Amino acid sequence: MEVNGQELLNHSAKEIKRCIDEAAIALRQGRHVAVVSSNRADAVAESRQAGEVLGMNSIEVSDHIARHLGLIAADLVRVGVEGLFLTGGDTAVSVCRALGTSIMRVQGEVAPGIPFGYLHTGPFAGLKVVTKAGAFGHEEVIMQSLDVMLNQQGVNL
Repeated sequence: MEVNGQELLNHSAKEIKRCIDEAAIALRQGRHVAVVSSNRADAVAESRQAGEVLGMNSIEVSDHIARHLGLIAADLVRVGVEGLFLTGGDTAVSVCRALGTSIMRVQGEVAPGIPFGYLHTGPFAGLKVVTKAGAFGHEEVIMQSLDVMLNQQGVNL
């Protein structure tokens, strides 16, 4: 599911609710859910333009979107997500903050430089997590991560 950055800037609560509602339905149906912000040039430009209207520069727009992705992830964990694949450093940090933790216990690597483990502290301690730098790794890493998490104690990602 793609988060609409422009809507997130202009109507945060409405866009967060839309994302959580759609993802919760999919999770209850036993499906895997991916929540992403778009990197399409037109969507990025629309988000930046919406941010400019609000007096935000491009860094503030990115921070706002990452922070709200963290809030969406935290709400989805409460719905029943047992594992997270986090890509992009700002997003990973924002999700961890929203989940009330800053410590991940690393158990291994999905691929070189792409750790998997679990949150070590906070209300969601034990939650399985894979982190990947935004520009690092290849597309197959997402499927490899899912495989690792599903085969590490039957995680529902």
